[in-house]
Amino acid sequence: MTGDCCCGGDCHDHGHTHRRLLTKEEKLTKLTKYKEDLKKELAAVDQAIDELSK
Repeated sequence: MTGDCCCGGDCHDHGHTHRRLLTKEEKLTKLTKYKEDLKKELAAVDQAIDELSK
């Protein structure tokens, strides 16, 4: 997961002048999405382990 920048990363390196910090709601949305992505990745790892265990 990237930092707390509203564009997800290196905006300061590209000359953008928009806000840099996420609101509480934006952080919550971003963390919820990240959590769901991790759940999907864990499910894929569990499936790979099951297949290799057969």
